[in-house]
Amino acid sequence: MQLLTGSNQTGGLFDFSTIGDGSAVECNVFVGKPTAITGGEFNGKVFNNSGILGGTFHGEVDNMGPGRIVNGTFKNSVENKGIIENGTFHDEVKNNGTINDGAFNGKVENNSAINGGTFNSPVDNTTMGRIENGTFNDAVENNGTIENGTFHGEVKNNGTINDGTFNGAVENNGIINGGTFN
Repeated sequence: MQLLTGSNQTGGLFDFSTIGDGSAVECNVFVGKPTAITGGEFNGKVFNNSGILGGTFHGEVDNMGPGRIVNGTFKNSVENKGIIENGTFHDEVKNNGTINDGAFNGKVENNSAINGGTFNSPVDNTTMGRIENGTFNDAVENNGTIENGTFHGEVKNNGTINDGTFNGAVENNGIINGGTFN
């Protein structure tokens, strides 16, 4: 396992695309405080306890609190207990933190907060989940709360929906307050 740490004086920014021959990092990587990955390609699992500011990740990523992902391409599953801001996600994301935007091409299980983003695969918004805004191009199962957003796939509501634009079928077993249903 590669352990990345830095100091407050140096900033601890690591761009693996400019280190060595630029080939992919094959081992698991732990990103400790106060460091950040700014680029490179990673085939092993990455444990992020600080920052990911870019890069391509082929292995799983565990974004631990207070970890922050700001951009990057993620080809395998991501478990988020911190913050995601942007990025492209191609496999399943389990959210126990906060998602602020991004493009999600795999299933998303939301146990916390989603604020915007584009979701191209099914989303399961659990009883602890809250979705505010975003574009949803596949099915959404809501057991929590939805505030606004644009939904192009089927929505199964067992929680609360407050507004939004719904372009697909809506099955309601909960509460709906407003919204546009096309």
